Amino acid sequence: MTQPKEQDEQDVIEEFTRQIEEVVQIDSDNESTISFGYQLLPQDDDEEEEEMKEAMEIELDPKDELDAKTCDFIKSIMSRIELKEEAIPDWAKTIPESAWMPKIVKK
Repeated sequence: MTQPKEQDEQDVIEEFTRQIEEVVQIDSDNESTISFGYQLLPQDDDEEEEEMKEAMEIELDPKDELDAKTCDFIKSIMSRIELKEEAIPDWAKTIPESAWMPKIVKK
């Protein structure tokens, strides 16, 4: 005989609760802390600011550089890419094209 769906869900919840209670009981018996893989995030804001100031520099071996023809080809393909309006993030909609387009064209 099959149990109603609500009864099955209740059984799953009760089993989960039982397992959690076992973990808590084991923890209190051993008087140790179970970390579950969590780690407290650093609270020192100054350290993060210092790290952000240093820009990473990657040197490209001259043999790995793209030639002008390949660069132009990639630029021509990218210039034809159009995003749907809903794919553009709100922050990007607030920056006028006139502000960023000259930088792209110049490169």
